[in-house]
Amino acid sequence: ATVVCHWRPVSEMLGGEGPENEPMLQGAPWQAIEPPQLGDFLQAPDEIAREESELGCSFEVPQQVLQDRADKDGKFDIHLRSDRTSACLTKVNGRLPKGFSPLIVVDEAEAGPLEQRSKVSAQGDGPGAATDHVWRPGVRLRYLSPTEQLRLMGYPESYGFPPRLGFRERCSLIGNSLNVCIVSWLL
Repeated sequence: ATVVCHWRPVSEMLGGEGPENEPMLQGAPWQAIEPPQLGDFLQAPDEIAREESELGCSFEVPQQVLQDRADKDGKFDIHLRSDRTSACLTKVNGRLPKGFSPLIVVDEAEAGPLEQRSKVSAQGDGPGAATDHVWRPGVRLRYLSPTEQLRLMGYPESYGFPPRLGFRERCSLIGNSLNVCIVSWLL
């Protein structure tokens, strides 16, 4: 027998509307767990340097690009290793000042504490969920490396790109992909 599941509004479920004993989707079927820290997905400085060398570029965002963005609208998606949330990866990741890209503080000790600003809407719980870190001149930020992006999207460590693809092409492909863990769960 085929079981058909569909989404129903909460008002219907609470109001007792709909067929009895009908399977319905109403949230994750697993117990909620605290998401890992972003630092669990990040590479060590020597691994970053190796990947930058292979791609022939730097993942660090030039200070002038950051200043231009700050002067325009001041919005950044800045993250510390302890954060548990991040903006999504998109096709324009790695292309500031266009679009938005999750940015990592290169050296948190060097940067010191960052000012916090309340987010328009909280993104879950824990560090970084309800506040944004505010950039100030001199704080060095970098893009997520392609390897880090793949880790965040659930790809196996063995996954790689053809050597001819550069940083921006890799970011674009990853930004257009889906998280393989979520897709496998849905299938």
